Formats: sequence, C-alpha cells, structure tokens
Amino acid sequence: MSKKSAAKKKITCSICSRIPEKDSEFWVGGQLRTTPLVKAVSQLEIVGAPYFNDDTLHSHSCLKRCPECGAIYKWEFEYEYLVGGSEDTITLTRLGTEEGNLAVEEVMKTVEIMKQKFYSKAKKKIKNLRTSTDDAIIRDAIDFFHYHQLIYDEDISFAVDALREILIRYSSKSLNREEEEILYWLNSVLVNYIIKRKSEHKDLIRQHINDSSKTLALKILEVLDSSSVKPSSSEEP
Repeated sequence: MSKKSAAKKKITCSICSRIPEKDSEFWVGGQLRTTPLVKAVSQLEIVGAPYFNDDTLHSHSCLKRCPECGAIYKWEFEYEYLVGGSEDTITLTRLGTEEGNLAVEEVMKTVEIMKQKFYSKAKKKIKNLRTSTDDAIIRDAIDFFHYHQLIYDEDISFAVDALREILIRYSSKSLNREEEEILYWLNSVLVNYIIKRKSEHKDLIRQHINDSSKTLALKILEVLDSSSVKPSSSEEP
C-alpha cells in the first residue's frame, strides 16, 4: 500500500480511532466468552431511533452513527437458542461512505413509512374517541396512544383535545370497574404527555400522581386548560 493510500485511511476522529473496522463479542449462556466491544462503541448513536434499536431480545440489526465524524456502522445481533444455553453474537462493522449513506437513506425511508402509518391509524383512533360510546373501542384508542408515546416517543399533541374530551366524560360520572380502568390509563397517557412535552408543568402534575383517578383527572384538566399548554391545530398531521 502506498503512503498516500495509507494516509487516506488514517482515522483522526477521537471516537472512531478507538473502534476497529470490525469488532465482535460472543456470549454463551449469558457468559461473555470473548473480549467485549471496545468502550467507544457506547458513544455511537442509533440511526432512526426509537424505531430502530440495539436491544438483544431477538436477532436483528441497526445502523449506528458516530456523533463526531458521522461515520456509519452496522450493528448486528444474532441469537441462537441451545439447550445448554443460548449463543449470542454482537458484531459491529464500519461501512464505507457510499455504503453508509445508502444504508441511512433506507433506514430513514422506513422511519417515514412508520410515521405515516402511525398518523393514519391515529386519525381513525381520534375519530373513534369522538364518536364512540363503546368502552372497548375507547380503551383501544387510549392504548394506541399510550403505546406509541411510550415506545416510539411520538408527539401526540394533535390527539390531546380528543383525549381531553374523554377525560371530561369519565371524570364527571360514576364509574364501573371497566370505566375506572379506562380513566386510569387515560390519566397515564396525559400525565406522560405533560411530563414529556410540557416540562414546565411536570413538577406540578407529579405532586398529584398518587391522588385518586378522578382527583388526578381534574388536575390534568386544569393543566391542559391553561393557555400555555393548549396544542395548536398546526400540530395535527
């Protein structure tokens, strides 16, 4: 290799210079059998998070980006169940610039598709909240927004008005056991929304988390009805 070629391959990034072009670790029965991935790997950021992740619950892969130089890595986890203990392999491979850029484009296309699916379903759930009196349908809509806000960190501002209407309905009448459960989860969705999106009110709302469902619901309504937290129509997808 010429000195010129060697110079081109030299990595000056403080993070990537500590990460091999390819690195891996191997586990058997929960015990690490090789040297672990270098510590600098923990500084890489997942591309397309939270739609993509690096959990080790099942075999899959994701892309990681260096926050300093933008280099792209492919992270892969392979799981194989064996009677004597599972065998798990984590591999990290640095991609070339062109390959990395193309891979990122594909990931972001997938993210956009997933977001559009969420918005499409969300509109139907909002319609159900506003038109249905069926507890099962209402609970399904609440669970939908709870899941997407918690797992994918989706901003549900555009659904808050519809959720608020349900909160008023359930907090102002006598409830059976199923309705009490609905109010509990509805409170949970809106408390998380306030804490995530309206941080100036998070300390206030946390003071009432252990209150009864109806008392908490009234406090949530008080916060939502304040002018500083009303979502604008422009936030609706």
